[in-house]
Amino acid sequence: MPSPARASYRRMERGGTNERDGYGTDAERVAPNGTGRAAKATLPEFIPPQLATLVRSAPEGDAWLHEIKLDGYRVLARIDRGRVKLLTRSGQDWTAKFPSLAAAAERLRAKSALLDGEVVVLDAHGISHFQSLQEALSPGRTQDLLYFVFDLLDCD
Repeated sequence: MPSPARASYRRMERGGTNERDGYGTDAERVAPNGTGRAAKATLPEFIPPQLATLVRSAPEGDAWLHEIKLDGYRVLARIDRGRVKLLTRSGQDWTAKFPSLAAAAERLRAKSALLDGEVVVLDAHGISHFQSLQEALSPGRTQDLLYFVFDLLDCD
């Protein structure tokens, strides 16, 4: 089990509401359009990420998921009709800082999507280090960047 400082915990509720962003399921986000069928809601511009909380011990029970804390930048990838924006956890557009990641996201087979993840650089042992990420952001060194996606918030 990772140490408490290296893990985050998220309670998963049973039922239709998505606790993570408050938007609910696709079925809950559709509105009648007069044709007897519902129209899908538009892609949100931004959803603030759920952030990890440091705790002394891992919660117990089957209603919890555990994920390893990565040491990097939290990034939301917004794909809208083939155009990609990479947004920080505060909503700043950092697409220009991560051109190779934006190009990779453009190749995904989705008309629209919101991906929540972490941009990192891994060492030879597969461990992320923030200092290595800072160094990789130097001009011409972004080939070592990896984007770990851990939530699909919206998808066509």
